Order: sequence, then C-alpha cells, then structure tokens
Amino acid sequence: MSQPTATEPKSEQDQVMEKLMTYTASQLMAGKKPAQVQDDLMTQGVPSDLASQIVAAVNDYKKKAVRKSGVKMFFTGIVMAGIGAAITIGSFSSASSGGHYVVTYGLIAVGLVYALAGGIRMLTGWNIK
Repeated sequence: MSQPTATEPKSEQDQVMEKLMTYTASQLMAGKKPAQVQDDLMTQGVPSDLASQIVAAVNDYKKKAVRKSGVKMFFTGIVMAGIGAAITIGSFSSASSGGHYVVTYGLIAVGLVYALAGGIRMLTGWNIK
C-alpha cells in the first residue's frame, strides 16, 4: 500500500489515527501519565491494544525529541560556561600587573546549570524545565 501524496486525500482511517496521535501527544505534553492517556483513549472507544500502541509510539517520539533538545541545551551550556571562563581568564591575565579583573561567575554558573539540565534530558528523555 502506498503512502498518500500531497494530492491524494487521506483515508478516513488515516485521519482518525492522526487525530488520535495528536490528542495523545497533547495529553502527554500537558503532563498526563501514559497510563492515564491510554485509559482516556479506551474511554473514547479505542481498543486497548491499539491505545497501548498509540501511547507507546507517541511517548517514544516525545522522548526522542526531548533527547534531541537536550543535546542542544548541553552544548549551549558548555559554550556559555566556556565564554564566561574565557572572559574571566582574559581579564585576569590583563590585570595581572595589579589592576582590576572581572569574574563572570553568573555566565559560568548559568552555563553549567544549562549543560547539566541538557545532559539529563539527553540521557534520560525527561523534560526538565
């Protein structure tokens, strides 16, 4: 069976599945537990095995998306901390003859926290805000 193209209309079954997947995704993103979403689907008349498959597929997709954003967060945090450290080291070395220097502890700390949160997201798939 071929996939519908942009010009072919989706079958009614495909449209129903798309609506169920969208509903499941919105419920999981709103913080509902997968078991609660599965129960909601079954209450709406979806067979339990299909409800289980839908929730599992959407939950896996969500975890992959969270992990991908975790990679970006991790490296952004590392870059932020690195820039803060470079500014601190640069100002310290230019002030080594007795002048004032800047310690960018805020940038370093925020960068490290951001990297930690990104690392946790990347490794676990948890959506840490």
